[in-house]
Formats: sequence, structure tokens, C-alpha cells
Amino acid sequence: MKLKIVMISLNIEGRGTYHRAFQLGKALSGFGHDVTLLVSSLSGNKPTEKYLEGVTVVAFPSLLHGSLQSGWDLFEAFMRIRWLSQNRCDIVHAFESR
Repeated sequence: MKLKIVMISLNIEGRGTYHRAFQLGKALSGFGHDVTLLVSSLSGNKPTEKYLEGVTVVAFPSLLHGSLQSGWDLFEAFMRIRWLSQNRCDIVHAFESR
């Protein structure tokens, strides 16, 4: 059974928990699942999406910077909620919580 899996990481793309989540996503996509990883971005004003090694990575910009960027930005949270409401999935896995 092919699952549509969304993994949520509040870390910036390429840092911290992003690496652990991305590696798990690659392994799950190897079993035939559709995996999307939601992360924070250091730049931009709208979400960006790219496909890397079987994982779709969606990066959301933040109005805050530094230590406040890791999940405390309401603008970023709103964009993530909007993205999730427009994209159906079977499983959501969060690596951190705020």
C-alpha cells in the first residue's frame, strides 16, 4: 500500500533535524511511498518546493531570524497550515513541537 507521508521539521533546510528527517524520508520513498518534508527557509517570501532523492522538500520563509526562526513564527505557521489544508496525506509525522 502506497502512503502519502508528510514529515514536519521546524529546522532550517540543511540544518539539525532536517538531516535526520530527510534520511528517513529517503528510506521511506525507497519503499514506494510519497514523502514530503516541510522545513524552514532562510530567504524568500513564499514557499518553495523541490524534489531531492525521492523526497519533496517544501521550505517556508520566516519573518523571524536566529533562534526564533525554529517554529516560533506565526507567519510561517500560517503558511504551513494553509499548505497542509490544500494537500491531502495519510500520515503526518512531526519531529519537533513548539
